[in-house]
Amino acid sequence: MYTAKLTDRLNDLRLRLDYVRNKFVVPHLRAGKDSLATKPSDEELLDLEIYCILAHAAFEEFIEFICTKVTSYQSKQFKLHGVASSTIVSLILYNCKQKDAKEPSVTDGSLMHSALVAALTSANSQHETTINNNHGISLMYLRRMLPSAFINIPSNPDYLSAIAKLADRRGAYAHSFTKGPRALLPVSAKDFDNTVNDVYSMCVEICKNACDIITTTNAQVDSLQRFYMLSLLNLLSTFAASK
Repeated sequence: MYTAKLTDRLNDLRLRLDYVRNKFVVPHLRAGKDSLATKPSDEELLDLEIYCILAHAAFEEFIEFICTKVTSYQSKQFKLHGVASSTIVSLILYNCKQKDAKEPSVTDGSLMHSALVAALTSANSQHETTINNNHGISLMYLRRMLPSAFINIPSNPDYLSAIAKLADRRGAYAHSFTKGPRALLPVSAKDFDNTVNDVYSMCVEICKNACDIITTTNAQVDSLQRFYMLSLLNLLSTFAASK
């Protein structure tokens, strides 16, 4: 099943995080050495910096992969089989800027489908550009990527706090030579460990949401739901043409 590709990538993410954790964090998780009251050594700070950058990169690649796979699958289902889904609606809504799209005729199904495919192609191109230009996992970047795939933006306060903390530290480390060091809160190996675990839990939720979207699309769609979905797509395509 297509969802297996998503869960396999989630498992791969866990393996990558465990590898860098065992190498750069575990050696510092010793009694009396993981407290914020204990000043970390230069070696520990360097290891945590490496861990932060590698973990952030792994999360970034995972979220980009999920968004790309969901939109790609849903687009293919619509183009080949005419299967309309909420993802297709979101993809066109958030990305289509096609000004020369032809207004589809409600009396000609083939013309309507062709116009929607054109709008969808334009939307996919814009979405791909967004993914390629992505540089993080902060809430700002998630808001640019997830809605197009009809994937819920996480609302758990622990997740939002964790991605903000990880993104801020990664940014401080990555740009310290050009912008100078930022003032950061004290850090410990345990603190980093908890932050990364929270972000991973968020990725688990995103993956489940993505799998549910694909599973729902694969389920049989009754004629009334199909009519409403195509009508909405028709409206969105016309709106895109008028921009």
